[in-house]
Amino acid sequence: MNTKFTKAICAAAVITVTACAAVTTGFSGRAEAARIDDSVSIQNIVITNAINTLWRSGNTMNCNGKTTVPSGYSSGLTMELQKYDGGWTTIKTWSSTGSTRTEMSRTHSVSSGYRYRLKTTHKAYNGAGGTAETIVKYSNEVSY
Repeated sequence: MNTKFTKAICAAAVITVTACAAVTTGFSGRAEAARIDDSVSIQNIVITNAINTLWRSGNTMNCNGKTTVPSGYSSGLTMELQKYDGGWTTIKTWSSTGSTRTEMSRTHSVSSGYRYRLKTTHKAYNGAGGTAETIVKYSNEVSY
């Protein structure tokens, strides 16, 4: 049997067991992301929108990110502009938190001769301030 298919079945079983336990114990919160291993992850349980875009205008990189969560949660967004020079290095970081939506648009001047990408970390926080879900996304690479 295909290993990825087997892992997906196991992930579905974990969610089903979690949902059944929630119903029988009266649990009213949302389930957090179940992680079986590094290759299988169930995401977007709380975060409803995670956007990440990067484009160049002259020597300026335009960085945009947005995190949206449902009512009852708060959102967080960290954007890291990264440069490739034998490995990915973060050259600029921005962070913000909000209610059900956190959105940022930032620019940064860059040097020519490199590839750049935008790494965004999208977070959902529960009412107690604990992390309910985290999603990391990478933009397309932009050369300059």
